[in-house]
Amino acid sequence: MRRFDQFFSRDDDVTGYEKYRRIIVFATIAACAVVLILMMALWAAAA
Repeated sequence: MRRFDQFFSRDDDVTGYEKYRRIIVFATIAACAVVLILMMALWAAAA
């Protein structure tokens, strides 16, 4: 849980690049999850 807290902490020592990179990583994971769900839905509809 400490790592999760660290990941989403709004510390001043975190640079703009680090925040940007975290947002990119989070968005990528979210996009992958959405694509997976859509693929499953399409596969279920086609079956």
